[in-house]
Amino acid sequence: MTDTPTDTLTRVEALVREGQFEDALGLFQTLYDQARPSSERGKGLALEVICLEALDRVDDARQLIPEVMEEEGDDHAFILATGAAFSNLGAYHHAETFLNNLCDLEPDNFVGWHNLAINLGREQRYDEAINIYGKVTTLNPDYPDAWYQLGYCQRLMGNLDASVEAYTKFLQLSPDDGEAWIELGVLESDREQFPQAYAAFEKAAATGDAEDAYYNWAISALGAQDGEQFEACIGHLQTINPHGWRTLMARADYEEINEHVEAAWAILCDAFEAVLDNEAESVDARDYVIATLFRFAKRNRMEKDAAPYVDRIFDEGIFTEEILAGLQALQHDPIETAIGYQVVLQGKLDDTSDPVYVLYGVSGTSPENAQAQAEKFEARASGMTCTLYEIQQIAAPQPGLPGVYWRSGIITQLPQ
Repeated sequence: MTDTPTDTLTRVEALVREGQFEDALGLFQTLYDQARPSSERGKGLALEVICLEALDRVDDARQLIPEVMEEEGDDHAFILATGAAFSNLGAYHHAETFLNNLCDLEPDNFVGWHNLAINLGREQRYDEAINIYGKVTTLNPDYPDAWYQLGYCQRLMGNLDASVEAYTKFLQLSPDDGEAWIELGVLESDREQFPQAYAAFEKAAATGDAEDAYYNWAISALGAQDGEQFEACIGHLQTINPHGWRTLMARADYEEINEHVEAAWAILCDAFEAVLDNEAESVDARDYVIATLFRFAKRNRMEKDAAPYVDRIFDEGIFTEEILAGLQALQHDPIETAIGYQVVLQGKLDDTSDPVYVLYGVSGTSPENAQAQAEKFEARASGMTCTLYEIQQIAAPQPGLPGVYWRSGIITQLPQ
C-alpha cells in the first residue's frame, strides 16, 4: 500500500524526533508537488527547516523560508500551522516569528494570540505569556483554555490571587473538569483559604479523579491542622484504593504526626514498591514518592534504613531532578558554602567502543571535590570507569549542599 502524504509526514516527524535528520529529509522528495491541506504544508515546512538546521545547512534553511512564504504568505491557516508546528518541535524562535506575523495579519483573531502565548509559556517567558493570554480573554472571554493557561502561568509567577480568579473563570466555563478543581483547591490551600479549598476538593471528588482529590484534600487538611478532616480523607482513600500510593502516603503522614516513625517508614516503603515497577503510574508520581521517602529518612535520621532503597535507585538508573534532590538531601550534611561545577567525564562502554561522555552538575567545595563526587556517582550509576575530560565552574559560592544535582546520561558526542 502506498503511503498517503499524511502518512509520510507522520513518518518524517517520527524520524525528526529520533534525530534521524538525513532520513527525514530524504522523505520530503515524495511530498513535493502533492496536494496537501494548509495544516500539513505548514507542518512540513517546520520539519524541513529543523532538519536542515540540524544538519548544519543553515543557509539552506534561511533560503527555504522566504521561498515558501512567497507562495504561501496569503494563507493564514498555513502560517498558523507552521508556527504551531515549530513550537511543538521546540523551535520557539521560529514559532514566534510566524505567530507574530499571523497576529499582525489578524489582530482581532484570538487563535493566533493564543498560540503565541502558548509558545511564550513553553519558553518560560511567563510574564509575556500572561499579557498575551489577557488579550485572548478580552477577544474571546468564553474560550476556556485561555483562562486555564492564564491561571497556570500566574501560579508559576506566584500571583496566587490572580491565578485563583483565572481558574474560577475557567471552571465557570468547564465545571466538569475535575483536575482543574484540584488545582484550584491546591491554590486556595496555598493561600490558606481552607474553606474554599475544601469546597474545590469536594467538587473535584464528584467530577474527576476522586483518589487524587481526597489525597490533595488530606494535604490541605494537614495545613489547616484539621485532624478530623484529615482522617476523613484517609477513610475515603482506604475505600477507593487501599494499596494505592496516595493512600499509603497519607497514612504515613498520619503515623508521623502521631510520632509513630517506624510505622510511617514501613508504609512509605510500601509506597516505594507500589510506584517503582508500576508502569500504570506516572513518572511524576514515582519521583514524588521516592523523593519523599528519602526526605523522611533524612528528617528522622534513618539513612542506614534508606541505604537499600538508594541502591535500588542506582540499579534502576533513575536520576531525575526530583530524585537527585532527594538523594542529595539524604546523603550530605549542609555546609557553609558550595560551588557549582559542570564536570564532563569520559569513558568507554567496552574495550572496542569509541569514547562516551557524561555531563554532571555538581555542587562541591572545590574542583577536586566535585570531580570525586561525579566519578563516584557514575561508578554506581553505570559501573563505567571514567576519567576527567573537563571541569568548569558555573556558579559562584553560595549556601547549599554538596552533591550531584543533575546528570546528562551517557552520550556519544559532546554538544558544541
